[in-house]
Amino acid sequence: MSLRDLWQRLRHRRQFERDLDSELQFHFESRRDDLIRRGTAADEAARIARIELGMVELHKDSVRHALGLGAFDDWSGELRRALRSLARSPLFTLSATLILGAAIAINLVLFSVYGSYLLRTPEIVQRGEVIDLVRLYGADGSRRVRPTADELRSISPAIESDSSGLLISNMVRMMLGGSSPRTAYGLAVNGDYLPLLRSRPRIGRILDARDDVSGAAPTLLLSDAGWRVLTHSDPNVVGKSLMFSGVAFTIVGVMPPDFLDLQPLPPQFWITTEGYATWRGHYSGSDYSDGYDLSVLLTSGASPESLRQRLLPALQALASRQGKDEDIASVQLLKRTSLLAAGDAQDLNMAAVPIFALVLLVLVVACANLANLMLARATARRQELAIRASMGASRWRMVRQLMTECSLLATAAAALGLVLCALTVEPLHRYALSMMIGLGMEPIAIHIDWRVFLAATVLAGITTMSFGLLPALASTGRNLSAGARRDSVIGSITPSRLRAALMVSQIAASLVLLVVAALIVATAHRAQHIDIGFDEQRLFDLRHPAPDAALRRRIEQVPGVVGSTAVMRVPLYGWPSPAPAQVGERSRSVGLNRVDERFFSTLGIPLELGRDFRADEATNRAAVAIVSAATARDLWPGQSPIGQRIQFPPDPLDVLGLGNAGIVGEVEVVGVAADVASGLLFTGMDESAVYLPAPLAPGQLNELVVAVDPRQAAAAKRELIRICNQIDAARPCEPWALTDVVAMQRLPFEIARSVASVLGLVALLISAVGLYGVVRFTVVSRTREIGVRIALGATANGVVRLVLSGALRQVVLGVVIGLPVCLLVSWLASGTLGWSVAFTPVAYVGVPLLLMATAVLSTVLPARHATRVTPTEALRQE
Repeated sequence: MSLRDLWQRLRHRRQFERDLDSELQFHFESRRDDLIRRGTAADEAARIARIELGMVELHKDSVRHALGLGAFDDWSGELRRALRSLARSPLFTLSATLILGAAIAINLVLFSVYGSYLLRTPEIVQRGEVIDLVRLYGADGSRRVRPTADELRSISPAIESDSSGLLISNMVRMMLGGSSPRTAYGLAVNGDYLPLLRSRPRIGRILDARDDVSGAAPTLLLSDAGWRVLTHSDPNVVGKSLMFSGVAFTIVGVMPPDFLDLQPLPPQFWITTEGYATWRGHYSGSDYSDGYDLSVLLTSGASPESLRQRLLPALQALASRQGKDEDIASVQLLKRTSLLAAGDAQDLNMAAVPIFALVLLVLVVACANLANLMLARATARRQELAIRASMGASRWRMVRQLMTECSLLATAAAALGLVLCALTVEPLHRYALSMMIGLGMEPIAIHIDWRVFLAATVLAGITTMSFGLLPALASTGRNLSAGARRDSVIGSITPSRLRAALMVSQIAASLVLLVVAALIVATAHRAQHIDIGFDEQRLFDLRHPAPDAALRRRIEQVPGVVGSTAVMRVPLYGWPSPAPAQVGERSRSVGLNRVDERFFSTLGIPLELGRDFRADEATNRAAVAIVSAATARDLWPGQSPIGQRIQFPPDPLDVLGLGNAGIVGEVEVVGVAADVASGLLFTGMDESAVYLPAPLAPGQLNELVVAVDPRQAAAAKRELIRICNQIDAARPCEPWALTDVVAMQRLPFEIARSVASVLGLVALLISAVGLYGVVRFTVVSRTREIGVRIALGATANGVVRLVLSGALRQVVLGVVIGLPVCLLVSWLASGTLGWSVAFTPVAYVGVPLLLMATAVLSTVLPARHATRVTPTEALRQE
């Protein structure tokens, strides 16, 4: 029988029942009439016909089962009974749905975000695999820089047999001029990039090969977001221009909002590699070339390995021909399967594993909690189950009924989880990326698609089996008919022991989850409050392509500006450049940075010993140096660093690109500055920092840091932009607050802290609700025992201690089991988090105490309820 036939019968069920009744009535009347024709009296003929026909309902059931309707009737009957059973316990039903729904919602939110970035594949016009060039490595295993667009195009003939298209791209950030300059984010691509994607413009045309040839006028294609933000949704935008730092880009079209690029953060515009080279040359006044990402669309029959064999020699020959100071020994290729580049997807998958483990742990805690509640509820219904067993119901039939109730709870929880996910996923996603949005980047929208519905269905099925099967088997054991007054068994385990085991498991899992969450929060807290050595709140990196003394004088006249300094590498933008040095008989590698004489005073970095640079020392690049306190301790332990000398090899500053300004072979230490953090905040202070003096001048120092009064920071920033535009509109300033840099570095920790806090809070609530429910059921099941104890003289405090001690024993056992697991998790995480964070006492002492306090509070109410039991009430329990 096909599903279609079954559906037709269900759809016309009333007609089917009428036809069945009519047919049976026909057989009855035919036999009765036949008997009457043979001379039997009418009443006697009807009686005989009714006897010969047998039980009509049995015939109907046989026909219904033969036609597939019997199973449907059985299922619908079980469903009605399950609904009535759950309706009789509304508080339990609501609690179970909320507990499981919250756990499923967290899993669905994470899955939705994960699926949007890693399960959505870009649409390519031609069929075939897309292979990403992930990294280049030298013979020493270190990474090599990315090739330029011209270099990638030049190797195209070498891989022509394996490739049906090259996708060359580079995310660029450009300054849009005009009355209110702003930063815009785009993608520089080759001429084949957009034609290879399924890209149909909303307005105008896309960029293609004719736009990416030498000498072509700079052109630009807008995304939907860029069209709205950069042109205010101008419908006649095609043919108009956008001015980026003195270079006019002609707009050729606008893409629709649903267009998916190969980027997780959709760009506001696309330009060609030639257009970007034109802008770059005009902007910086140099021939500087950026590295590009490469994706190769494989031809049919080609393999990644064959591509690797052709690509590697081409890249090696390329480096050799152009005299690059680097070798290329190997190339890493990976298949792209998502919007993210293959390397990024690989890294994100690794980072997602512990997060998925945490959210699944929340689901485990919820299931253990519900299993305990279901077991307690089944124990309270033992008389009902015993009566059904005595009336002939099989164990399978009762298990099926209990599992139907569990599936209804899981379905309701999954529906609730879907609703919560739909309401929260996009706000949470935007909150997590609020820093990127604040910088002008617009992330992709998170949609609830069929994958999320499928995930909710799978979770409902898994959780049904997880929290329902064991209690159903335990509560319908073989001694059920005789066990109306005691627990039935599953194997040798009674439900009371099973409840205790589930509670211990739940506490242990909750402890692991809470401790890990506390570790993450502690790590984020450390990153949030780390002392970087100076006050970044009042500092702006001017980000001007060629700052000079005239610009410096103008900006220092801006109201609110309290100082400025020139520096080769702005702190927080990366560690000082390493350079070999000789200190006495030892050869060391030290971090170098060039600063002017105002650096330490402008940033507020105190000098612990010696003196600051003088203006003439900066102008003449004198052979003096200021070292950080950590460097002084490392190079001259127990000695005064003042007057010590550092010998640099012949031309170490060539490494820094400053070799043409005169070399200092040996420098004298004249001061010791406090340590600062120049790189990633989480790694802490610089291990080594040697400051050399240099002036603000072309070819010397190329970054200008401005200090402002924090109370006038916003107004000062606007004035800085205005003045830069007045000086040279083609090369505007782009003041970047160092607080934004700090915020970007702290963003991953902020996201992790938010996720961990939510998971920990949900786990704690689930544990509290579960403990309360289980203890409450335990008190109810022990009403007779408690009543007898009170009748024999037990006090209220004694009853409370009895209930509390029983619950706390299981809580303590769960903590004892969970702590070693926490230590194991900490040990596994120590490679990335560090021991000082992994073993924070807040996590290992505070969390167990918090969990035990929650257990006590969840137990107090049921315990106090137990003291109100009277002996008369206890006797009525039987």
